[in-house]
Amino acid sequence: MRRRPAARLAGWLVGLGWRWRIELGAVVFAVAVWSCLAAVTSRPVAAILVTILLAAVLASERVRARLGRIERQARLRRRWARACRHAGLETFNERVPRIIRIVRLPVGEAALRVRLPAGECVTDLEERAETLAAYLQVREVQVARDPDNARYADVSLVRRDALAGTVRLAWPHLEAESLSLWEPIPVGVDEHARAVAISLVERNLLLGGEPGAGKSVAQSLLIATAALDPDVDLWLLDGKRVELAVWRDRARAFVGPNINDAIDVLRQLQTEMEQPYELLLDQRRRKVEQGDGLRLHLVGCDELAFYTCGGERKATKSSTPCPPI
Repeated sequence: MRRRPAARLAGWLVGLGWRWRIELGAVVFAVAVWSCLAAVTSRPVAAILVTILLAAVLASERVRARLGRIERQARLRRRWARACRHAGLETFNERVPRIIRIVRLPVGEAALRVRLPAGECVTDLEERAETLAAYLQVREVQVARDPDNARYADVSLVRRDALAGTVRLAWPHLEAESLSLWEPIPVGVDEHARAVAISLVERNLLLGGEPGAGKSVAQSLLIATAALDPDVDLWLLDGKRVELAVWRDRARAFVGPNINDAIDVLRQLQTEMEQPYELLLDQRRRKVEQGDGLRLHLVGCDELAFYTCGGERKATKSSTPCPPI
C-alpha cells in the first residue's frame, strides 16, 4: 500500500536524520554547551569558550583518531546505503542491507558485517556485487554468506590486489632469539593482506612452483623456526648444497647431493624414532604432545627431484626403501 506524501516526507526526514546522527549529535552537543554558557555569560564569550573547549578536545591525537574513525565509518554507511539503492537492493518498505560492524582491511575500505532485510538473501547481494563495486569505486566487492545464519553476510571492499605488489614484507620473527615449532609459523599474507600462518606439527608440506616463485624463501621461514627451537632436531637434505647450508651447524645431519648418504640419514632417523614410538605405545598414546618432554624432528629437503629421480638407478629404485617416518 502506497504511503501518503506527508508520511513519506516524515519517513525520509527521519531516515536522513538517522544517517547523519553522528554529525547532528555533535552539532546538538556544541549548541547545548553554548546555550548553557550563554545563560551565565554573554553570547560572544560563550562562543569563544566553546571554541576553546573544542580545540582542547581535538588537541589529543588519540581523540582525533577516534573521532576520525567514527566519521569515516558513518560516511561509509551512507555510501553503502546509496550504493544498495542504486543497485536495486531496496525492499518495498525502503530497507537496504544494513552494516552492523566495520573492520578495516589493509587492501581496502573495510570488511563489513551486513544484515539483510526481510525479503532478500545473500544471492541478491552476490548478483549485484559488480554494480556495488562500480558505485563505491573499489576494485572488487566480495560477498560470503554466514555459515550459521542466512540473514547475515560478510562483505569485503577490496581496493587493490595484495598479492600483486612487489613490496618486501619483514618476517615477524626476524629478530626472535628463540621460537617454538608448536606455534603457528607466519609465512605471508592472503588476498586481503591479512597474515597467514601454518602449523607443521603432525603435517607434511610440499612446496612447488616455477623458478623465482619463492619456494626457497618459504622453506627458509619454516626451517628458521625449527632452528630457533631448542627442542627440535633438524635433518637437512640439500640437493644443491647451498640453499640449506646456513643451518648446517644447527642440523643434526646435513646431506648434500649424495643419494646414498641421504638414505643412510633417513634410516638413522627411522631408528631414532623407534624410541618415542615405544614410549607412546607403553603409555597408550597415539601422538606426541607439547610439554611431554619428547623432541620434535623436522626433515627439510631441497631439490626433492634430485633424490627421487637422479643418481644411481639402484639407489633411487631400491627394492627395500626406507619405511615411512
